[in-house]
Amino acid sequence: MTMLTTNMQGFAYADFNPIGLQATIGGFDLVFGLQLRTVTPDPQYWAVLHSGGVEVAAVGGAWKRLGQALPSAPVHIDTTPNGHSSTCEFRLPLTIRHLASLEELRDSGDLQIKFIMFGTGGPVGHAERNDRIHNELYAHVPQSVWVRALNDAKALDVLLLEVPMPFLEQTPEHWESTTALRNAQRLFVAGDFAESVARCRTAIESMTRRIGRSERWTGPVFDTLKEKRQELTKDERELVVEAALFHFTHLGAHPDEVEITRRDAKLALSLTASVLAFRN
Repeated sequence: MTMLTTNMQGFAYADFNPIGLQATIGGFDLVFGLQLRTVTPDPQYWAVLHSGGVEVAAVGGAWKRLGQALPSAPVHIDTTPNGHSSTCEFRLPLTIRHLASLEELRDSGDLQIKFIMFGTGGPVGHAERNDRIHNELYAHVPQSVWVRALNDAKALDVLLLEVPMPFLEQTPEHWESTTALRNAQRLFVAGDFAESVARCRTAIESMTRRIGRSERWTGPVFDTLKEKRQELTKDERELVVEAALFHFTHLGAHPDEVEITRRDAKLALSLTASVLAFRN
């Protein structure tokens, strides 16, 4: 447990309940439930807890700021001659991108959380006193507990892999792929799905030229599936994925012959971004 203090005077012990994750519309709430137990200072003290800064880290890693958790209303605490217990809850809204970054940070391991409590307080009967509360609470979330929280909130129904755009170094060799991929995303957002897929094709073509592949590089790749499919190396199998994507994105050039839906464009865009990130 951690003693909460104001101007070096302790007024309550605080401890975390199991940290939870709850689904909301378009995202999630990271839920911090706290158990509070007041102490009995003389004179008696009051306190108001209004927010908590949240930082996260992998085990042994550097702390990174996640955001600010808030209660539904400021939490008022008053000490009495006899200690008493209470509970409160702070929530930090998270997007899918936040969760993807957390997964990257913890790297399939445990998660460390630092909760920095903010508030004000002072001795009862001294209105002129309004001292600052600034205490750090720590929680260690084992990998199994975190995965269970993701599962319970149905966060695992969404692919928690982040492929940031633009992810390519801004060198002349990469500009064409970068620009084509940005345009593909812009067209996807605008609802022009066929053109989005066509720009994905442009991005892949630029990538293949940059790394020195011949104009008809996909033919020999597909031939390997006929000749030695069971013997393909990991790199050769990755090439098959690229060749299939290359031909799939060619559909964008024929919008009058086949309907390109949002679902099709999303597949092309996500795979193209992943392949270019892999080849960067």
